[in-house]
Amino acid sequence: MTKFIIVIVFFIIAFLLEGSSLRKQKRFSDLYIFSFLMFLAFGLSILYILKIPIPNPLVLINYMFMPVANWIYGLLN
Repeated sequence: MTKFIIVIVFFIIAFLLEGSSLRKQKRFSDLYIFSFLMFLAFGLSILYILKIPIPNPLVLINYMFMPVANWIYGLLN
């Protein structure tokens, strides 16, 4: 439970420090992207703390590019 609170406090402090400077500079597009990435990182951090398995993105990349790799390998043989 303490890890959960530490993560929440860390993300709130980071968001307030960076988000306020982006808002003062009127860089709203950067603020939207920053908010999305912070929300994504926060969600992944909470999943990690709760020991919920997080899928490996390398599996998806391998699944997408394996047919192309096999086709190229077939051309070279």
